[in-house]
Amino acid sequence: GDTEGVVAVSFSRPVALALGSSLAGSAMTAVDDDCRDALAEIGNMVVGQAKIQLPGGSTRMSVPRVVDTAVLVFPPSFPVLRLPFDTA
Repeated sequence: GDTEGVVAVSFSRPVALALGSSLAGSAMTAVDDDCRDALAEIGNMVVGQAKIQLPGGSTRMSVPRVVDTAVLVFPPSFPVLRLPFDTA
């Protein structure tokens, strides 16, 4: 059937900086606009792969947004699945 929900990927500051730096090819020292742009591109990759992998039905996903997790609010009617991870 149709798929509806929210996908949130949360990175610690060091991981966000490492991911942004790796994608940009230069060291980032702050989660600024350039770093957020890099993280949004990673979000686009995640969303693109998710759309390919989800079975059948109608899957619509919006363009990823990079937000401070302190202001992240999930719709109350959706279940939340949290998958924490860490990396060196």
